Amino acid sequence: MTESAFTSRLLKALRSHAALRDAVIFKHADRFSAGVPDFSVTVGCRTTWWEVKVKPHVCTKLQSWYLAKLGACAFVIKTSNDGQWIEWFNAHEGRGTNFVSAVNEIVERCLHV
Repeated sequence: MTESAFTSRLLKALRSHAALRDAVIFKHADRFSAGVPDFSVTVGCRTTWWEVKVKPHVCTKLQSWYLAKLGACAFVIKTSNDGQWIEWFNAHEGRGTNFVSAVNEIVERCLHV
């Protein structure tokens, strides 16, 4: 699975999640936004930032710099090649789970950072 295909699948799940019906979800991936996380989710006045990677790929130095500057509201999501196993982390935590559980955990992070 490519990063683009997984991101599309994930964004579709997040956009259809009832708890995020009032959220603004932006995909930031284009040739002009190098280093900026792949998408953001804003609920009310709270924004979380998300970088997606398919193993074995890792963040670039520029991506790592942006994520560090964004701090506790920035997360990296890594998935297996088949898109079934997902782990996410930021500077303070790391976890692993399946796709459905990951969507629910991402929703929780967006609502309660």
